[in-house]
Amino acid sequence: MGNPFNSITLSQLYNFLVLSKTLHFTEAARELYITQPTLSSSIKSLETELDTPLLIREGRRNVRLTKHGKELHAKLETILESLDEALEETRKKGSVTNSTLSLGTIPTIQYDYLPSLLSKYWSIYNYESKIRITVEFSLPLIRGLKQQDYEIVFAAFIPEETDLEFIPVLKKRIVAVVHKGSHWAKRSSFSLKYLNHVKFSTYCPDTPIGNATKQLLDEHHAPPPVLSFDDEFTLSSTVVANKEIVGIMLDTFQIDPFKDRVKILPIEEVDEDWHSICLVYDPRVHQSKIARQFIDVTRSFSKEYTPPPQK
Repeated sequence: MGNPFNSITLSQLYNFLVLSKTLHFTEAARELYITQPTLSSSIKSLETELDTPLLIREGRRNVRLTKHGKELHAKLETILESLDEALEETRKKGSVTNSTLSLGTIPTIQYDYLPSLLSKYWSIYNYESKIRITVEFSLPLIRGLKQQDYEIVFAAFIPEETDLEFIPVLKKRIVAVVHKGSHWAKRSSFSLKYLNHVKFSTYCPDTPIGNATKQLLDEHHAPPPVLSFDDEFTLSSTVVANKEIVGIMLDTFQIDPFKDRVKILPIEEVDEDWHSICLVYDPRVHQSKIARQFIDVTRSFSKEYTPPPQK
């Protein structure tokens, strides 16, 4: 005799159990690390398979359990708890090593934010879980995330990637980097209107930060740059090589090797928190335990993090 419920999945049962505890779609989806439409579809499929209503929807997000929903909740809670215990016991007895978090990051946060975050994470969870870190630019990181090469990445916000979850964790200012031997070094700030009278270098426009910078410069009617590169180290080197060039770039640690020869000027028209760096994950994909822990730690850490003083 075949199983009449062979279309029901463990994910559907876990999703129902969490929703039956929270009685709120938004809270349950957040706890499950999935989107609300995914959760709603999962519950509807379960009700269809059982041919039984389990929930009564009250408003847009709240629910209450039907009689059959309450009965299923009571039984599932015991069954799934026993299943979790059995799986955990098997996992501990097995030869599989601790899970490894595949984390991708842009170079921008390597020097300050990321080391502080890792220190915070390890202070809570010790070193039981491994973290494999890959450094790349935002676009390759986002491609890798979508291909499941990474579970989490730190990257620039990309508005077109609507299926991904972007959590802002850090702000960076954009600045003018000038040669200390130029007349610009006498100034305490820099206006974008000066770009009409000076040669300058900035990011290539085919990257998220490059596209955002181009939009900013276009809004202030700046001419095209004479040189374009992808990183602050190379952009700073153009200023060192030619003191008549002004570099327009984010204020990152990659400028530090040139600090004896360049000066950083704030840009008058731009706020200090101009550029957002985000933690990014795909809510359509199940997150491992270590990934969920890392996301939670990052959320709380970012609220208390204070960047090092700007030099």
